[in-house]
Formats: sequence, C-alpha cells, structure tokens
Amino acid sequence: MARRQDLTVAMSERVHITTAIFYCNGAPHVGSAYEALAADTFARALRRKLGHDQVSFLSGTDEHGDKIRRAALAQGLRPKAYTDQMSELFRQAFAGLNVTAAARKAPAVDFWVRTTDPVHERFVQEMLNRTYQRGDIYFRDYEGLYCVDCERFYTDKELLPGNLCPSHNKPVELISEGNYFLRIEKYREQVLAHLRSNPDFIRPERFRSEALNMLAEPLTDLCISRPKARLDWGIELPFDANYVTYVWYDAFWAYVSEPATRLGLEAFAHDVWPHTEHFIGKDILKTHAVYWPPILLAAGLPLFRHLNVHGWLNFGGARMSKSSGNVADPVSYERAFGHDVLRYFVMREMVYGLDGDFSEERLIERYNADLANDLGNLVSRVLSMAARYFNGEVRAVPQGVADGVYQGVNWKTIEQLPSPVINRVTEDLDFKRALDEVWTALDTANKYIVTTSPFTLARDPARLNEVAQILANLLEALRVIADTLEPFMPVTTGKIFDLLNASGAQARAPYGHGLKAGHTVNPPIALFPRIEKTARA
Repeated sequence: MARRQDLTVAMSERVHITTAIFYCNGAPHVGSAYEALAADTFARALRRKLGHDQVSFLSGTDEHGDKIRRAALAQGLRPKAYTDQMSELFRQAFAGLNVTAAARKAPAVDFWVRTTDPVHERFVQEMLNRTYQRGDIYFRDYEGLYCVDCERFYTDKELLPGNLCPSHNKPVELISEGNYFLRIEKYREQVLAHLRSNPDFIRPERFRSEALNMLAEPLTDLCISRPKARLDWGIELPFDANYVTYVWYDAFWAYVSEPATRLGLEAFAHDVWPHTEHFIGKDILKTHAVYWPPILLAAGLPLFRHLNVHGWLNFGGARMSKSSGNVADPVSYERAFGHDVLRYFVMREMVYGLDGDFSEERLIERYNADLANDLGNLVSRVLSMAARYFNGEVRAVPQGVADGVYQGVNWKTIEQLPSPVINRVTEDLDFKRALDEVWTALDTANKYIVTTSPFTLARDPARLNEVAQILANLLEALRVIADTLEPFMPVTTGKIFDLLNASGAQARAPYGHGLKAGHTVNPPIALFPRIEKTARA
C-alpha cells in the first residue's frame, strides 16, 4: 500500500490512537506518563504493520472547568495564562519521553490538542448545535450532589457514607440550578447491544464486565452545562450565552476536533473514527463507557473500535495521583537514568489492565539486570570482537543456527522477530510478554557467545573463518533485536543502528537480509553503564 502524506486521502486502514486528555491542574507524573508511553508504544508498533501515515496519534490537555479556575487563582493567574504554562509543561514532558504526539516537530498525523484551542472550541459548539437540533439536549431545573474535584454530579448510591466522593473521599456539595441535559438513557440499549455484539469493544475483559454492570439499569441524563453565574471558565453554549459547557463534554471532543477539522467531519467519521483506539485509566471507565458513546450517537457519529483500559501505577502502596501528592516526576527519571529507561521499566513491569507498583529501587534492579547486563553487555561484546578481530568488517554472510547444534540456543527466537513481538502489542496489548520475547532472543544470543566461545577460537588463526561466521550471525541478531525494540526503546534502537552503521531498509530487513559481507560496523560505546543503588540516595 502506498504511503500517505497527509489526512486528505480516504484510507480504509487508518487507525486513530488517543490517550486521555490530561487535566492540567497539576504537573505530569509517572502515572500519567505510563498511559502516554503505552499508547505511544502501541502507535509505533502499529505503524510497523500499517505504515507510518496510516496511524494518527493524539494526546493533549483538558483546560476548562472549576478545578482549573481554582488552581489558576491560587497562583494569581488568569485561567488561560495558567493553562498555557501547564499544557506546555505536559507537552515538553511527554516530548522528552519521546511520545510522538507531543514532539515539537511531530508528523502531520500526530496531534497535541488543547481544549482552549479555537479550532477545538468551534468544533465543540458545532457538536452542541448538531445535538441540540436533533432534540437530544433539553433544559430543566436540577438539584444534585456535586464534587468539585470530579466536576460532576453524583447520585446518593454512588457516594460513600457521609456523602463523600468515592474518588476523592471529600464531601460533595448540594447544588440547585437550571441546566441543560443530554439524553443518554435514550441510547443505553444501543450501547449495551454494541458491547454485547463486540466482546472486545472494551479491553481487558474485566472492564467490559464492569461497563455492562454500569449500563444494566436506567441512566440519569447527563448535565452538560454550568451557569456562567457560578462558572464562566468554559466553552459558551451556542444556543444559550448564559451557560458554558460541562468540562467532560468539552474534553471528549478533543479526540475528534482537530483531525476531523483537518480531514472534514464526514470523511473522518467514515474513514478514521470507527478505527479509533482509546487508551485510558480505569478511574475514567464510567465516563468513557457510559457517557461518551451516547454523546457520539446523539451527534449522529459512529462508535470507536476499542476502549483500552489500564490499571493504576502505585507508589509506596498508594495510587500515584496529583491529589494524593505522591507523584514522581517522569522527566527526572529520564534525566537521571537516560533515554528509554522509564519507558522500558513500566512496559516490562506492568501487566496492561492490572495495577502495578513503581519504585526507584526496582527500576535500578531492572536497569542493571536487563539493560546493563543483558542488552548493553551483548552490544559491547559483539562490537568489541568485531573491532578486535576484523576491524569492524562483516566477513561472512549471516546464517541461521540449526536446532540442537548448541544446547539452549534456539536461533528461531531471533530469526522470527519482530512479527510475534509486534503482534503481542497490537493484538493483545501484552507489552510485558512482548518484551519477554525480546529478552528470550537476547538470552539466545548471549548463550550463543558462551557456547561458541569466539574469543577462544580467535586464538587459532586457522579458525578465524569460524569466528567470522559467528560474529556475522551475532551482528545480524543485534540488528534484528534492535529493530524489534524500536516501539519500546526508540532512542536506544537508534543508537544501536548507528553502531551497526545500519539505516533505512537495511535496518528493518528480516534476519539474513540486513548486514551483508563487507559491511563495516563501529566500535562499541557504553549504552547502559551500571548504576550503584546508592547513586541516587
């Protein structure tokens, strides 16, 4: 399939990937970075299958609502000036982690959306008008229990004893006012039918079961406005200038607004939106499984492909969050340990969909064992031998290694890469097992060195041809392993390709078709110097 240069061409296989739109009332932390890194890894892997321009990746910041207004006032700033600072903080943090949607020079198919962008605000008003004209938005007086931190109303049965918010453990406020409501109960059965006929609509399965339970009983229609008399920091309703849009209704459309504006709404809705992959945390499952589908249907748009739900990243036994104050700065880890280390750690440690624990001690253990010892040491040993014995020149044609020739060496784990690893990510969301397979290949290459002992053979000039073959196989193995690691460790992959002097199609070729006889590689550098556990004390 020919590569596409922009979004102006109808594409049957285009996939649109989104993170949640991050609420910028506080700085990004490792927990929010985990979601961005998982989505970016998925996007990079999918581009390997479909082509770069067949995948769009979107992230951004949610900037309206009362929490933002209060956070801005606490710093003596107007809300827009505050969100300008905070959105840039998020964008720079994620760009520093090599999340492509946040890159300063992002490809045309990547998006960093701010809900205060004029394009987004106009689009939200267009969707409000569209839904209002279809008869699915109405006005009524309302009294309800409201959580400022959640920026939503709760029913009595949703609250903890003492009228406490279940998410923030704080008392809710009783508010009485007139507001506009969206008819979501009208679409409940349609959403239920979609979940039942598409068992993988919400992944993993446990979250689909939760969503089915949430939709099992009639829904209270969704309040989608706030009176300006109480809150004026939001997008004005196009049909009533006395109200602004509820922040959640506003934020959902960030998934759509900029790409749909660029491509055209009808083309986007037909060619791209049905192939959308949302990545969110389990704390916002209800909003995305119960509210977002009716919002789309009420605007006359189709549903997305998958809702991919991850667990919480815990720190010191408690959920990592801005409200708890136990946050860890992701950029500080990138600076302290180097590129790709945080990305590798969270992808290898976390089972997608389950909660996981983050600790610096465990990160250092992974760094030393996996990156310094396994990957870094393999690269160094192979390139050092190539430089020492052959001045960096590949002197043989890379070959396979037959099963059973060397005990414990199953060369097929290398030859078959990267397909099984890419499929683990794109089909199963199994980042951990995908990396396990890469490390099985690394283990194979390391065992091959031990069993063939090229450094011993090289002492006999008559056996240098054997050494040349072993190193040709190992250099080609390094190339394929690096290529497979690219979605997980893009900077490290680039460094290894530079060391191997491999680029373009050569770098991405199947095993045996990359480094030819006569190719010259570079001397090694220390990719991952070991870290003593006291280094960051």
